[in-house]
Amino acid sequence: MNRNLSASTVERLIALASDEKPAAAPKTAGALPQETHGLEATMPLLAEPTPGIDDNPMLKALLQFRMLMPYMSRLMEPQGQAEPTLTALATELKQSVGDLQLAQRDLRLTVQEQLVQMKRVEEEMNRTREATERNAAESAELVEDMKSMRALVRRTAAILGTMTAVLTVLVIWLLVRSPHGH
Repeated sequence: MNRNLSASTVERLIALASDEKPAAAPKTAGALPQETHGLEATMPLLAEPTPGIDDNPMLKALLQFRMLMPYMSRLMEPQGQAEPTLTALATELKQSVGDLQLAQRDLRLTVQEQLVQMKRVEEEMNRTREATERNAAESAELVEDMKSMRALVRRTAAILGTMTAVLTVLVIWLLVRSPHGH
């Protein structure tokens, strides 16, 4: 009778999750095999893909928690049964939850480490980009300086050439006009 009560409760939960009319509870105590407990009899049904699961988000959510359902069904059994079994199941459930929390903590630490590494890479990329921009600006300045220097050298050469030519003309004129040459 107690197993029928647990099975009936589980079937009602599944029926509520599937938004269909609840199935009738099994009439006989032999409806479930004697070696199964609560949801374990329905686990093969839940493990197989069924049509309509994609349409029902509540059933999807229940399927995600199917690992914990056998523990929950054992905990929902009446209190009149042996307490060591209940304590063992509670301990096993606590250990499973602890393992899940540890795995979640490890995953969170891994994600945080990757975020820190991504920030470092991003900062390095920013520094590299800034250095490249600085080098490009310095190169442009150097090119401008070289152009202005070339223009200055050309002007200076032109002025010196002109002055040399004027000086040569003046020297020749002085030599032609000087009294010593006649």
